[in-house]
Amino acid sequence: EYAYKHPASLPVGIVMRCWAARRASVRITRDGEAIFLNK
Repeated sequence: EYAYKHPASLPVGIVMRCWAARRASVRITRDGEAIFLNK
């Protein structure tokens, strides 16, 4: 699963391209640990 961050307080025209810089991949292990794959 994945999701994008979008600051709701700013107009869409200003943040139209900012989602690309805020993408990340994370692996959730069976014990609940989050391992970020893109640093």
